[in-house]
Amino acid sequence: MTDMDIEKEIVAKGKTAARVTPERIEAVISGEFYFTGADGYRSSPLWLKQEEPEPAPQSLELLTFCVLVLENGYTVTGE
Repeated sequence: MTDMDIEKEIVAKGKTAARVTPERIEAVISGEFYFTGADGYRSSPLWLKQEEPEPAPQSLELLTFCVLVLENGYTVTGE
């Protein structure tokens, strides 16, 4: 069954729930924040207390997190 077949079945049954569109998703995002694992490592209280802190492992530089804040206050995280 294709997406079009499913859509036709939904319409035929009179179901009219709102569809989620990329435009709607973009519209409800009020904040977008990115940081790496290394950023988190360098923000650690243990790291900040050291006189000569160890550099972040290279692998943490390659891991990026995204936090989306929605207009209703919810947060969505991604990696």
